[in-house]
Order: sequence, then structure tokens, then C-alpha cells
Amino acid sequence: MSGAKNGPKGEPVPPALREKLLEARARLLLRFPFFGYLVAHLEDRVGEHTLDSSSTDGRHVFWSEKYLSSLNNDDAQFVLAHQALHSALAHLSRRAERNKDNWDLAADATVNAILFDAGIKTRRDVVKGDAQKSAEEQYVYADQLQKQKGAKAPIDDHGDWDESKDPNDPEERQLADLWRAVIAQAKQFGSVPKSMQRAIELLEPKRDWRDLLRQGLHFPEDYKWTPTDRRFRDVLLPTLTGEKHRVVIAVDTSGSILGQQLNEFWAELVAILRNNQCEARVLACDAEIQNEWDENQFDPQMLREVRGGGGTSFVPVFDRVAEYATMGWRPEAVVYLTDLDGSFPEQEPDVRTIWVVGPKDAKKTAPFGDVVSVE
Repeated sequence: MSGAKNGPKGEPVPPALREKLLEARARLLLRFPFFGYLVAHLEDRVGEHTLDSSSTDGRHVFWSEKYLSSLNNDDAQFVLAHQALHSALAHLSRRAERNKDNWDLAADATVNAILFDAGIKTRRDVVKGDAQKSAEEQYVYADQLQKQKGAKAPIDDHGDWDESKDPNDPEERQLADLWRAVIAQAKQFGSVPKSMQRAIELLEPKRDWRDLLRQGLHFPEDYKWTPTDRRFRDVLLPTLTGEKHRVVIAVDTSGSILGQQLNEFWAELVAILRNNQCEARVLACDAEIQNEWDENQFDPQMLREVRGGGGTSFVPVFDRVAEYATMGWRPEAVVYLTDLDGSFPEQEPDVRTIWVVGPKDAKKTAPFGDVVSVE
């Protein structure tokens, strides 16, 4: 298997060093599950002899055997998480026309600051920036970062990062979609430091709700949490499976929605089920759940069977989602078609939520989840 274009070719990691990486990955999953989940989506490989430290192409971490041998467990955890953040935050392709040396330094300073903010440490002397600034913002202070860097040895190599990549290239879009999906999933397995949350928000400008949905439903690969290594029986590691992705689609059928807006929401719901390969549960709810179907029972003509017209409470849907989880059917996302005029759960549910609203409600906010508008 090879790395990025024109990058270092990779070979399997030797057994002794593989043990070190397995332990580092397992510890990350236990202590910092959000970052551990990100790291789980990068494959370890040994790079060519010209690679002096480590590097990533967004799909792999390439290691120098000598460098990896020199790392203790904390260092290995830090470098793994460092490479995962570069990949997740698209630092490999965001440089544009900026000076490469300064951009590389700004990206490192950003990633290191986020990791230190999260409590992930290293004994290595690394450049640290402001945890509240993006790589683009850090770049403005490149001169200061260069002074801070001094003669410090880099913990990774950015030689394969390519500013000329076309973001519309299918391969690049697939990689970007993969990491957006990984971030969305990782949020379910561990708390996200505020600095990381801000970095994600800066990376994700407001987009069409269908793009947001695709992040949760379209994966190049499927992952399932299962103990895959007998030495780490208490650690859940993601492995490839053939399972479909699961989503709950809720339609607000309260008195304020019935009529033309319900017809428009119903058309969007049909589009979701036609255009995404997923296991779905469809719920119609006003102040309580009025109708419930799975994707096999659902028929577009069922609109005439929808009941409702009462007040609005979003609580029953999320209570039902929690019941699904106890029955072994854990949805990856809830898509709620609504005007957002209703009662929300007192506590944020442990599931990714997309609130889909009409244009007149586009400026409304919700206490959790993404609010997107059907134009």
C-alpha cells in the first residue's frame, strides 16, 4: 500500500513496534475516546528511509522505525492524535497560496494547542499556539512561531501535503466526507474540548442540510465497535462491517405545521429515504408520537394517514430514540423536520441531531444539534 501521491511508500509495521502502537491506540480510546476514535481511522505503516519522523496522507500514519522506537507511550499517543487532527481538520489541503514552512508551523501549533488543552501530553518540546485560533489565524503569527520553534526537532513531516489539490476532485471529496463523518461519530464516544469544537465549527461553514445528513449516512467504510484484540478485551475498537447506517426521521405534525409545510417536509422525508442507504425509523409527532414506521413499512402515500394537530413537544421522539438504544438499535442521527416551536428535552440527547426548518424559520436556534433550512 502506498501513501499520498508522490509520498512515502508504506510497509506493515514490524511486530514489536506494532505492539507499541496498539497499546497507545488502546490507551487513547480509554482515556481520550474522542481522539481515540479519530486515530482509529488511520492505518499505521512504516515509511521509506527518507522519512525521519512520522507523516500522514489523511488515511495512514507513516512512521520511521527509528523514530517510533524512540517514543514512549505518551509520545506515541500524542503523535497519533496529532496526525489524526491534521487529517480531520484538513490541514493537508488548506494551505492554498500560503508559505509552506509557515503554514506547516501554524498547523502544528494549532494541533498541539488543542491536544494540550484536552490533556494529551508529550515529553517532546513542541511548538504550541493558541488553542482558540485556527491554523489560518495562527499563520498570521508565523514569525513568533518561528522564534518559538528555534531548533526544536519536528514530531512529524509535512512533505506530502499538497496545496494544489482540487477540493472538487472525487477522491478529495470522499476523504473530506469521511473525516466529517468520523468527527460526527466521534462526538458520541467522548467529550469534545472547546478548542476542538471551535476548530470544527470554523472548518464547517453552514451548508445544505443534505450535506450534513450525508456526513452521518455515507461512509466509504462501515465501522462497528467491538473488542477485536484479546489483549484489550475492555477496549472497543472499530472494525469493518457490512451494516447499514441507522437514522431516525421525525416529522413535526403539530397544528403549526399541518398543511403546505407538512407537504414540503414530507417530500424531503421521501427524498432522504430514496437517496440514502440506511435503516430508518419514521416518527410523526406533535405533543406525542402519533405514527411510527420503519423503512420497509414506509410508503410516500402514507401522508394521508399522518395524525396530529396538537401542541409541540420534541421530548417523545428522543425518549423513543433512547428506547431504541436499549433494544439494541442505536441510531447514528435524528433528522427532525419542524418549525422549532416546541418543548425540548431538558438534557441534550446522546445522538447527533439535525433540525430541518423552512426558510421563514431559518434564524431560529435549538439548544443542541445543527439547524439547517430547506430552501
